Amino acid sequence: MKPLNYSETIEQQIHIPLPPDFNYELNLDYLSREKNESLYTIHEKKIRRIIQVEHVDTLIEISYHPDHFLICIFLQNTRPTQLEERLKIINYIYDWFDLHRDLTQFYSLAQKDSVLKQSVSKFYGLRLIGIPDLFEALAWGIIGQLINLSFAYTLKRRLIEAYGESIDYEGVKYWSFPKPDLIASLAASDLTSLQLSQKKGDYLIGIAQLIASKKLSKEKLLAMDNFAASEKTLTDLYGIGPWTANYVLMRCLRYPEAFPVTDVGLLRAIQFSQSLEQKPTKEVVLNYAKAWKNWESYATFYLWRLLY
Repeated sequence: MKPLNYSETIEQQIHIPLPPDFNYELNLDYLSREKNESLYTIHEKKIRRIIQVEHVDTLIEISYHPDHFLICIFLQNTRPTQLEERLKIINYIYDWFDLHRDLTQFYSLAQKDSVLKQSVSKFYGLRLIGIPDLFEALAWGIIGQLINLSFAYTLKRRLIEAYGESIDYEGVKYWSFPKPDLIASLAASDLTSLQLSQKKGDYLIGIAQLIASKKLSKEKLLAMDNFAASEKTLTDLYGIGPWTANYVLMRCLRYPEAFPVTDVGLLRAIQFSQSLEQKPTKEVVLNYAKAWKNWESYATFYLWRLLY
């Protein structure tokens, strides 16, 4: 599928067609799992969030139409006037829900796979929900290092409410993720006051400085068009290890072979799906993953969904 062109949009709406196997309810359920999420709200099966385009915040509402397309409405007089800006919003939504991906091959292999068949049967139609913005993806990966998911969401909310921008609409405050230029100007003590560790504060500021100075960008990483080169570029960054790099490669850069092989949640999910007495070793996981070649990211995401 290709994003719609300007002539296919309505004055205050954009209609986005969906792949046949896209299940809106399952994707909405995934987005609803964390009550402490601070970048979007879900009410009456509608998603509201800010999308940043060219440093301008646009508040949108996404809902599902029975004819199998998404309706995206601009709220609070934030409708972009330029065609290029509207197309970037469409592309953001395509990227967020991974709508370009043809999952036929993945479903074919997963339905025959002893590890994946349970999750695919339960969540058929779920997309690997992404984080299209590189700084947000890296920051979320850093925040989540070595802490439980609940506390990670708390720290993310504190960071966003301290340094993000907001739009008020119908009595609700909607937040955008802090811009790297602002985080780049902070001292580590500004972030430790939010209960981020000294090291994580240093990591975040360092990454923000690289992005603000344009030494690091999503465009440059994608231009490499090479998984190994992109992974090495990320792991060479201060504070970015293999797990965080593969998380970003999976959810932002969209490499299907991205694979955080030592992820605790992944190990627990495999243990659960296979009724193992103990979590599997890395070697065992890699042996299972031979059947998932070039679909490791989707296999990981579906297995995570068994637990989260």
